[in-house]
Amino acid sequence: ILFALLLFTAAAQQASAATFCVATGNQLATAMATAGSNTEDDTIKIEYGTLTSNVQAPQNYQWIYDGRADEYATTISGGWTKGNGCASLATNDPAATVLDAQYFGPVFVADLRFDFSGAFTIKNLTLARGKVFDVICYNNASGIGCASGLGIEAWALPGSSVVVDNVLIRHGLAGAGASSPVANLYMTGGGVLRLRNSIVMGNDLSAGANTSGVQILASDNTIVYVTNNSIFGNTVTTDEVGLSAEGIVNLANNAIADNATTGASTAYQFTAHGVSPMTLR
Repeated sequence: ILFALLLFTAAAQQASAATFCVATGNQLATAMATAGSNTEDDTIKIEYGTLTSNVQAPQNYQWIYDGRADEYATTISGGWTKGNGCASLATNDPAATVLDAQYFGPVFVADLRFDFSGAFTIKNLTLARGKVFDVICYNNASGIGCASGLGIEAWALPGSSVVVDNVLIRHGLAGAGASSPVANLYMTGGGVLRLRNSIVMGNDLSAGANTSGVQILASDNTIVYVTNNSIFGNTVTTDEVGLSAEGIVNLANNAIADNATTGASTAYQFTAHGVSPMTLR
């Protein structure tokens, strides 16, 4: 009986979590699709290097995590050692693990709508060469906005969390007439959103019609922490060239400078909307 109980316990623990080691962009897309639907905690480890994918259609986000109604924890991280099943972390330098969209579409989106109550983390990655066309993007009719580098939309329950940690977003573009930020982080309904230790630089969305830098929107008791980030050298078409934030937002130790506009008379490096309250350090 004891032996049977031990086997049952081991099986239950094994079934409650899954770990993936991926080396290519297509493998990552497959792992993300599985993690979004397998009703268990998931860890996706990416071997360092440059990854591309042909899974998604052109003009769509090139990597999609569909975690709608997810109540589990999902962590996607780069920098893992090659050839040993991701048994060890080789580096936490985000520049070492690149998700390269090759201007086929925006880079990465996490769809966390409809009573999301889990924990989603993305870290130690570069999101490079995304391009927003504002034609297909991802599920646009249902409310997911386009962003050239990173889009996150969480309709969350209290206790949930979203973390973007040690991520580099670089060299994004916008097509003619596109309306998009470089990054769009949206969370409503409660929980905590964190953007930390990240860099957004060298994105040029000046060919678009209504583009901006990094947008963060929190509502309905969601709390946001924006810490130790650098946003610089980006060019957009509106006056919100660096970071714009709305909701209960706490900002500390961020460097936001040298972002430019091609379509407005003033370039605001930081814009605060709907302060309720906002704390800056």
